[in-house]
Amino acid sequence: MIKTKHKYIDEIKVRNDDTSLILGTIHPHRTNDFLIDFFYGNKKSIWNILSKAFSKLDLSSKEKILEFLKLNNIWVSDMIIECERENENVTQDKELTNIILNTNQITESLINSKIKTIFFTSGFNKNNAAKLFCDYYKIKPELNDKREFIISKEKFGKVIKGVVLFSPSGQANIGISRNKEYLKQKEKYCQFKNPISKFKIDFYNVLLKK
Repeated sequence: MIKTKHKYIDEIKVRNDDTSLILGTIHPHRTNDFLIDFFYGNKKSIWNILSKAFSKLDLSSKEKILEFLKLNNIWVSDMIIECERENENVTQDKELTNIILNTNQITESLINSKIKTIFFTSGFNKNNAAKLFCDYYKIKPELNDKREFIISKEKFGKVIKGVVLFSPSGQANIGISRNKEYLKQKEKYCQFKNPISKFKIDFYNVLLKK
């Protein structure tokens, strides 16, 4: 077994004026081949999707990402600060073990900021971000057709909307190809070279556009 300690969890603190949180699980063990030395620094990442979703948005460096987050009052964090995996090539959430959660930081930050929306980068399968979050805080999510659910005021002193994004991971595209929302719009996207990627880009555009 190999232990992964989160490399970026303390690099960006929540700001008082932040209104949104992008919340994932944990980065892969190997980060030395990341294009950007930061959250989601691998090639097919959320920054790549957002760059395409918002025309003329350049998120090609850590500095530009931090500028974008500050400008849009977005905080980024992960649910896991430490875990073990069989080897450094294991990347799937379901295969992570001996998980230590980042809930102290998350709880304090949600209470003391203006965050009103949490965008989860993975859903409700084993060790996914939304599942870890809802299990820990004893939330029973009821997703609507926009992949949204409500977190009651009793949890953090205010009502917060949870939104389950389609995972930025390329591996997630197989599951998206069977998703009912994608299937309803399949004809619209079949004209594109990478229809599932285009669908995911449009989904992020709708949800994160200010």
